[in-house]
Amino acid sequence: MRFNLFRSTRHAWSITAMKLSKLLFLPLLICVSQLSQAQSPISVTMPQFAENATGQASVGSACVRDGINKGFVQIMYPEYDVGYLVLGNPRVMCSITNGTNQGLVDLQVLRSTAPSIAATYLLRGINASEIPTDIAKGNPAIQICTALGGTEYLPGVSSGWVTRLGGDQNDLCVFADGSAASAWTILYVSSSPTFLGIRKNIRSKPVLTNLPYLLP
Repeated sequence: MRFNLFRSTRHAWSITAMKLSKLLFLPLLICVSQLSQAQSPISVTMPQFAENATGQASVGSACVRDGINKGFVQIMYPEYDVGYLVLGNPRVMCSITNGTNQGLVDLQVLRSTAPSIAATYLLRGINASEIPTDIAKGNPAIQICTALGGTEYLPGVSSGWVTRLGGDQNDLCVFADGSAASAWTILYVSSSPTFLGIRKNIRSKPVLTNLPYLLP
């Protein structure tokens, strides 16, 4: 009788151990599966509408139009290397051109009446001659953005913001308040105040604070 009780107890512990091993193994298997999927190229269907400061903006609609310069709303995604999207939030951008030059500004920076860091740099300009840049150290746009206190979200050699996988990559300097603009755009507006008509399309006032390399 005592022998049968021992066997029965051992059998019960064996079943319990098997159940526990399955419970521990299943989450690990799911985690490994998700990691392998994240490293694969991601197919993206571009949304037709996206939220911005004024409600909804239709992709392809005009965000700047003054006879010379034309800007259109685009949804842009962060791309690492070529053909790999980072699992981050897309941004609603205004891509502006006059046929020769091109600029890129977050749509909310243009349309919002709330002051932002990106809008302030675009409105007042930067003292570019005082910003230390060295082409040997990489893309000057990244160095300019860092000097201004911003972050290039994807500071890689083959990284940037795209409208589709494998498309043209654009730099984007993101500031602490979430506002963003291309560092090159900020630089060109600073040297030429009428560049792409960006300044006259910004609805906000500059922020009342000291920012690195900001012109008075």
